Amino acid sequence: MDVTIKPGTKFSLDSGDEFLVEAALPNSKDIKLTAKILSIREPRIPGRFSLGMLFTGIREGTEKELGFFLMP
Repeated sequence: MDVTIKPGTKFSLDSGDEFLVEAALPNSKDIKLTAKILSIREPRIPGRFSLGMLFTGIREGTEKELGFFLMP
């Protein structure tokens, strides 16, 4: 996942850190997941990072929204 860190934001990007991901799917449904950082690729654009993540927790309702979104 690509993330953008705004200047002045205090945010740690260390392998093993966990954080809450709040995102909107293309069908306008909001999802909330907890993710653990596995790898970090250095930015080509300042402040923008590409993270390899493992989802460790899914908030209530998110599993249903993901299921509908991923259905063929």
